[in-house]
Amino acid sequence: MKKGLALLLSGAMVFSSWVCGGSAEVKAEEREHVTLEFYTRVKEQNDQQAVFDKLNEYMEEKLNTTVNWHFLGGEFNDKIAAIINTGEEYDACYTASIANYYVPNVSRGAFVDLTDMLADYPDLYNAMPEKFWDATKVNGRIYAVPNQQIAARQVSFEIPTKFLEGTGYTIEELAEAGGDLQSMKEYLKAAKEQFGAAALGVNTGAVETYCGYEMLGGVKTGLAVKYGDTEGKVVNIYATDEFKQMCKDINELASEGLLICDTPGDNDYYNSRIMSETCSLFYTGTQKPGGEVEISLRYGVDTSAGGYGIPYLATAGITSTMWGISVTSKHPDRTLEVLNLINTDPYAMNLLAYGVEGTHWEYADESKTNIKILDAGYNHGSSWALGNVFLTYPTEGQPVDVWEQTAALNESAEASPLLGFSYTSDNVEVETADVANAVSSGYTLFSGMVDVEQGIADLLERMDTAGFETMRADAQAQVDAFLGK
Repeated sequence: MKKGLALLLSGAMVFSSWVCGGSAEVKAEEREHVTLEFYTRVKEQNDQQAVFDKLNEYMEEKLNTTVNWHFLGGEFNDKIAAIINTGEEYDACYTASIANYYVPNVSRGAFVDLTDMLADYPDLYNAMPEKFWDATKVNGRIYAVPNQQIAARQVSFEIPTKFLEGTGYTIEELAEAGGDLQSMKEYLKAAKEQFGAAALGVNTGAVETYCGYEMLGGVKTGLAVKYGDTEGKVVNIYATDEFKQMCKDINELASEGLLICDTPGDNDYYNSRIMSETCSLFYTGTQKPGGEVEISLRYGVDTSAGGYGIPYLATAGITSTMWGISVTSKHPDRTLEVLNLINTDPYAMNLLAYGVEGTHWEYADESKTNIKILDAGYNHGSSWALGNVFLTYPTEGQPVDVWEQTAALNESAEASPLLGFSYTSDNVEVETADVANAVSSGYTLFSGMVDVEQGIADLLERMDTAGFETMRADAQAQVDAFLGK
């Protein structure tokens, strides 16, 4: 793998003044210079402009193209929605099954069809398995470039390392005990007593992996199919026994002061609790090799991670982080060139991921296998939202072969019977919006402050009134057609 990265980097530098577009190869300086607008959900960094300037120097030499990178963090969803809804001109944006929802954007015609354009970028296309591209297809067409990263889903719990050391627990024994909220109770008592910290519990975005269902269209639809169900029965995840038990466990822990989540669904609140080290436990969407290092970098808190359950590969895991090219872009071809660059060129991708060598990072030791992130204003820990993480250097504490391990995990995970299926809400747009509002009102169930039986009953009633059954029937028809029923 190191040899492959070295060759890629060498090739990127040697041919940096040439670009391949369509059937002709031309020098970058012979083309019109363009500046593009890229929007992503990475958190704004204090020294990000220095990184952008360095990357733009490289892209200008290689492509005669520069990019205005917009790191929007927690404001991303609202800002990109406003941009798309008003028809404002831009070039590319982060889109996914979990934010700035991919399929609804495709349905409303927000993204360029890339299917035929990708033929000019074989390195980009071959950088990831065919099934990844299949997962992006909507009605047989590709409208986004997936970021190569962890795709397999496995329940993951995260604990500040100092809490583990202080209480005498290990990640391994907690995972072996079950890894779920109920099995964490004794640890949480110890963490509360010694550090005054409490669990955050299960983030709304992690509910599907925690309960063992794959969501169709995101958590706000409620539409779900149980992992491994070859019949593809579509149910309401909020009506399942697994969800009810999760809520009961949350309530039990909250009643004993072991879990506090005052504003569930609020990512800023969630992040602030972790960064302030008042959180003794939280769950994320998936467990991945070396993932605890990335989380530690993101939050500035040394964190240990554990996983449980069988790794599972579903469409949403693959489409959880992608780039779509806007139909308002005046330069879709040049935009795809940039996406090709950050997915095939290690120098460009590592700049975006870690910043400038010597300023924002340095090699961890003389072996130059891992790098150390410096406290210099560029430390987002969100490379997965930018491009092909398999091109990035392993950071200090990660295995040298972290990306080989990740690729192996993706390949070995149990494949969903619905892998490659993309649910579309075209026939039920009104119901989808109304149900999403109903689901948002039910997030209080994650707080531990609502009677579970009554809270779920109220949520299901609101969802039914909003038209959930119409949505479910439409989704079931799509699943049945995919399965050839």
